[in-house]
Amino acid sequence: MNNKTSLNYRLPTEAGWEYEARSGENKETWAGTNNKSEFRRYAWYSSDNSRGQTHPVGQKKPNGLDLYDMMGNVWEWCLDWYGEDYYKKSLRNNLKGESSGSCRVYLGGSWFDKSRYLQTSNRYGNTPGHRSSNLGFRLAMTP
Repeated sequence: MNNKTSLNYRLPTEAGWEYEARSGENKETWAGTNNKSEFRRYAWYSSDNSRGQTHPVGQKKPNGLDLYDMMGNVWEWCLDWYGEDYYKKSLRNNLKGESSGSCRVYLGGSWFDKSRYLQTSNRYGNTPGHRSSNLGFRLAMTP
């Protein structure tokens, strides 16, 4: 896309993705809400409501920053390399991921996962070549 447009796209950083999923300063536990009983209005997950498949973006409610499907539907790749002790080593106001590694971070949970796995703090990693029907990405645009 960068070559086809005059814009600059990239995967979001882990810190950026989490900030956006939590609706910025609202610090939501489940993207869109802090009330677990309302969560199904914001996300596709497990057999509870996904019918075992992905869904077009925008059919659930957006979070507080008007972003759709930050939780559920598909896990989303991030730019950062996965580090087990990421939060222990990072500065609170300058979160920076590992500079190298063998696995990239993905966040957000998917249509396949139970709701308990779909919290903004849950993070996993896998090799960049890993493919799955419940794994995707969103792009961030930089000036």
